Amino acid sequence: AVDFQYAGRGCAMKDLAYLLHGRTDEPADGIAHDHLDTYFRHLRAALAPHVAVAALEAEWRSLYPVARLDFCRFLAGWRPASWKRDQRGQRFVRTALADVLR
Repeated sequence: AVDFQYAGRGCAMKDLAYLLHGRTDEPADGIAHDHLDTYFRHLRAALAPHVAVAALEAEWRSLYPVARLDFCRFLAGWRPASWKRDQRGQRFVRTALADVLR
């Protein structure tokens, strides 16, 4: 069994990437912008007033594709047969890596 849960401080984008991966309504670019918008709207409402929310959101949004790439890396190692069938995930990896390497 694999336990994906972790309790501690850190960037929540990895958790969000794990949650959002593989939905049937996943957009072509692999990034569910509407779900990210909803997440950040709720986060802004929950954070203390002294938190630099705009900077945090900008940083975390930029990290989401990296977190998604990491999850794809995990899936490819954990379930290679399933990963071979995940055409959308593979397309996301190719596109995201090309963006990262520019």
